[in-house]
Amino acid sequence: MKSYISLIVLMLLLASFPVFSNPPPDIIETEPNDTRDQANDMPTWSANGEIGVDGDVEDWFKVTFLDPGTDYLFQVSSTADGQRVDLEVYSDENVVGTSVTTDTGGYTNCYVPGTCYIRVLATEGQGPYRLDVIYPYHDDMLVMSPSFGCF
Repeated sequence: MKSYISLIVLMLLLASFPVFSNPPPDIIETEPNDTRDQANDMPTWSANGEIGVDGDVEDWFKVTFLDPGTDYLFQVSSTADGQRVDLEVYSDENVVGTSVTTDTGGYTNCYVPGTCYIRVLATEGQGPYRLDVIYPYHDDMLVMSPSFGCF
């Protein structure tokens, strides 16, 4: 009987701890998404894609934020040799952010009032890239990383 009580107490203790689940998986960019009207919905905070292949020089994503009116950090990075990618963030028809390009990618932080569109551009070369949206943005979050660009 004593062991059953101990087991029940242990189960109650374990049940009181929060359950941590894995973050949602990255989305994989799908073609066609070469125009704003063809933008891939981006329900998670990250996407993986490929650009610069077979004349594909830009990809578009659509993000709808649950906490509109906040500064977000948008980052695109590439690990392919000789590839440079850039990004632009649109709210309605207006560009609200453009990237600061490095050898491995670009980033921008900007105020987004709700739904936005992200345009990833191949400015040089071809290959895979990763797009991340980071919330909330703070100046101290930006740390240079040689393997991932800016993060």
